[in-house]
Amino acid sequence: MRDVLEQISAKRQKLAVPWEEVSADEYPRGLDLHPESEHSKWLVQQLLERVDASHRFMNQFKPDWKNIDWKLNAYMPLDAKDEIIKQRDPRKPVNVVIPQMFASLEIFLTYMASVFLQDPIYKLTGVGDKADVVATLLLERLLTRQHIWFKEALKLMTLWRDAFAYGIGVAHPKWTKHRGQRTSEIELDLLMLELLGDIAAGANPGDVLRYASQNEVIFEGNELVNIDPYRLFLDPNTSPNDIQESEFIGWIRRTNAMNILAMEGDEEERRFNGKFARMAASRGLGTSRYWDHQDGRQAPRVGGETELEGELTSTVDEIHLFIKLIPEEWKLGPEKYPQKWFFTIAGDCIITQAQPLELDHNMFPVAVCAPNTSGHDCVPTSHLETVYGISEAIDWFLKSHVDNVRKSLNDIIVVDPGAVEWEDIKKPGPGKIVRLKRTAFRKGVNLDTYIKQLNVVDVTREHPAHIANLIAMSRDVLGTNDITMGDASNLPERPGARGVEIVNQNSLGRLQLSALKIGWQAMVTLAYQEGYNTCQFMDMKTMASVLGRRPNFLRAELGLPWDQEFVEVSPTDLSLNWQVEPHNGAMPNAENPQTWTTILQTLLGIEGVPQDLLSQVGGGVLGIFLHWARLNGADIAEFLQQGGDQAMQFQVAPDQQVQQMAQEGSIAPMGEQMEFPA
Repeated sequence: MRDVLEQISAKRQKLAVPWEEVSADEYPRGLDLHPESEHSKWLVQQLLERVDASHRFMNQFKPDWKNIDWKLNAYMPLDAKDEIIKQRDPRKPVNVVIPQMFASLEIFLTYMASVFLQDPIYKLTGVGDKADVVATLLLERLLTRQHIWFKEALKLMTLWRDAFAYGIGVAHPKWTKHRGQRTSEIELDLLMLELLGDIAAGANPGDVLRYASQNEVIFEGNELVNIDPYRLFLDPNTSPNDIQESEFIGWIRRTNAMNILAMEGDEEERRFNGKFARMAASRGLGTSRYWDHQDGRQAPRVGGETELEGELTSTVDEIHLFIKLIPEEWKLGPEKYPQKWFFTIAGDCIITQAQPLELDHNMFPVAVCAPNTSGHDCVPTSHLETVYGISEAIDWFLKSHVDNVRKSLNDIIVVDPGAVEWEDIKKPGPGKIVRLKRTAFRKGVNLDTYIKQLNVVDVTREHPAHIANLIAMSRDVLGTNDITMGDASNLPERPGARGVEIVNQNSLGRLQLSALKIGWQAMVTLAYQEGYNTCQFMDMKTMASVLGRRPNFLRAELGLPWDQEFVEVSPTDLSLNWQVEPHNGAMPNAENPQTWTTILQTLLGIEGVPQDLLSQVGGGVLGIFLHWARLNGADIAEFLQQGGDQAMQFQVAPDQQVQQMAQEGSIAPMGEQMEFPA
C-alpha cells in the first residue's frame, strides 16, 4: 500500500498548478472533499486499501482468463519460427486452433437467450387486491419498454458470456435519463404574437409554430452496465450466491475528463471535483495503477498489436466502489450504524462522488452470475476452464499432424553436391528437372548414389481420430453434445416421436440446470432491483402496451376499449406489492405440443366448453388454448392486437323464445349482422 501512496504524492507534485490554489466545489453534507484536504486523503487511503487487496486477489485468476480468451480468438500469437514460415508463404497453416470452446460457448448463449429473452424478460406477480395486480401488470410492461430503449438483451448476453468464459459475470443496473431535443407545436393567438414580437414577424393568428426544446428527457429507465471481470474488485470473503453480504464491491473503468465534466453538469449525478480530474488528465496523471491491460481479448493477429499506440491526453481512470461503512467513524455523518455508500475516485487520488445509496430495495445495485459456483468459492472455475486441458491437447494433435504433413510435402533429400546442379535442388516445384553434372555421367550407376529422398513415416496418422475422441469428451464434460447442436445423426434410424422427445429432454437437462442457477442468481435480483428503481425514480408519464400477459383483465379493470393498444402510465399508478416469478430454466418449447393438443381436444368435446372458451376474459380453457397456440408457433400478440381477444357473451334461450325474438327483430343471424374488425 505504501507504493500506492507514494505514486499519489508524486502525481500531486507534477501538477502545473497546485490543487490547494484552486477553489473547492460545494460538497454534499458539508464535507471537505477538496483533493488536498486531510479528510479527502484519508478517505482515499481507506478505499484504496480495499481496492488494492481485492486487486491482488483477482490477479491470480487473470492468467487463466487470458488463456480462455486466446482460445476464443480466431488466431493465436505466432512464435518466431511460425512467423518466418508465414512470411515465406502466407498460405501455409502454422499454429492452428480448433474453435471448440467457441462452439460450446455459443451453445450456452443460445440456450440462455431462448430461455430468458422472452416477452417479458422479468415476470412479476401482483400481491394484494385487483389494484395491485393492475399496477404490477403495468410495471411489467414498463420494464419491457425500458429493455428495448437500453438494449437489455445485449447486456444480458454479455453477462452470461462472462459467466461461462470466466466463471463470473457482473452487471450494474442504474437509473438513466436519456436527454435530447424534442420538437413541439403550438397554435398562435393574438397574445402569443404580441409576446413573440419580431420573432413571429409575418405570422397570423391560427398559424402553427414549431419549436425545439433543448436537453429534455426523451425516455428514462433502468440501464444495465456490464462490469468487465478483468476490472472487477470483489470482496474475497464472499461467495457469488451471497454477494449482498459483501463489505464492498467495485470496478474500474477508463473514460476521459470531458465525460466527467459533462456528468457533473447533470444535478442528478451528484458529481464534483471534475476540474481537478481534468487538471490531472491534462498532465497525463489521470490513469490508475489498477487499470489492467493483461487480457487476451485482443490477442495479436499476424503482425498485429494488442493496443493502439499512445493515449488521449484527457484519459481518466475511475474506480467505482460500493461499500458498507459507519458514517460516524468515517466522518461522513452522525449515523452510528452501517450504511451502504457509493464512491468514485478519479486518477487514484480525486474523489468525484461520495453519497449514501438510499435505494428502496436496500441492496448493492449489482447482480452476479456464476453458474458453476460451489457456493463456497469467491471466483469459481468457469465451464470453459474445465475443458481447457482437453482443448490444449486437441490443438497440439492438430498442429503436430500439420507439421508432419508439411514435412512430407517439402521432402528430406540426401544430395551429392558434386554430382547434381545445386540450384535445381533449391527450387522445388511440380514438373521440375534436376540436372546431373558431366562427372556423374556414368552408365550403370544408380541415381540413388547421387540423390535420395529419405522415407518419411507418418507417426501422426492416428491424430485425427484422437482429435475426434477429445472433442466428444469435451462435449460430454460441458453437456453440449450433438443433440444440443441440432445434430441428430447419431440417433437410431427410426427412434419415434417419444424417443426423440426423451433424448431432447435428457440432452438439455444440464443446460437447464445452469439456466436455473442463473435465474436465481442474477435474473431474480435484476427483476427486483429494476422494478424497485422504476417505482422509486420514475418521473415522467410513459405509454405502455396493453398487449402482453393478461391483456383482457387489464382492459377490463382500466375500462379500455378492445382495440386500444397503449395506455398512459404515471408514477402514481405503480405499486410495490408484487413479487418476481423465478424461471425454471426450461426452454419455452421444451414441452410436447401433442400432449396439449390432446388435452384441448378432450376439453372441446365436453358440452359447453367451446362457448366457455370464447366467452372467458382470461384463464381457464382460454389460458390452455393460448398456451397451446404459443407452443405451436402462433403469433398470439398479433392475434390479440387484431381484436381476437374481444369477449363474446353467450345466452342460452328456448327455441320458441328465439323464434319470437327473431320475428320482433331484436336478434339477427350472426352471418348477416356480425362484423369482424379489420
